[in-house]
Amino acid sequence: MPTTTKAKAAKTAKTKNTLADIEGELELLQDRHGQATSGVEEARRRLDALATRRAVIATDAYFGAVPAVEEMAALDVEVSTLTRSISLALDAAGALEASIVDAKGRLAEAKRQVHRERYEELARERERLFERRDGLARDLDTVLEEADRLSFEMQKTLNLYDQPAANTMATNGLGVTRAWIERTFAGWLR
Repeated sequence: MPTTTKAKAAKTAKTKNTLADIEGELELLQDRHGQATSGVEEARRRLDALATRRAVIATDAYFGAVPAVEEMAALDVEVSTLTRSISLALDAAGALEASIVDAKGRLAEAKRQVHRERYEELARERERLFERRDGLARDLDTVLEEADRLSFEMQKTLNLYDQPAANTMATNGLGVTRAWIERTFAGWLR
């Protein structure tokens, strides 16, 4: 394999690795986004439960019942912690959403690059076939010219001893090569 082909193969492999890397990154980002979103939902459910409990003990805490005051203080600490947790999870989810959008864009571009590289590979392969086709066409042209030359020589020689047969040969030989080409390559001449 020529060096340029090896380089192209390495580039294609690198693009495919990049594609796999981005797909893995996207999967991780989506998983983390799901975790952050779930964390927000869980924390909000817990906050609702804490709000319900605070409503139950609010009267006792307001009038100084020590157990209610202590429980209210503990609830306030948990509410504060959950509120920070929700804020942090929302910030993380937002940042993750932006990263997901970016990764999806890079993934789409990487996929386009894979297709571009495949197209270029196919174009190079087709060009090699066209070069082979052109070489075969030159060979066929040479063969047909030689066949025409031999037919002319045959006709000339036949004319020396049988002129009517030579005339028939000349008449019947008109368009023989064209007819052969049209029959043989009919599928390509449409």
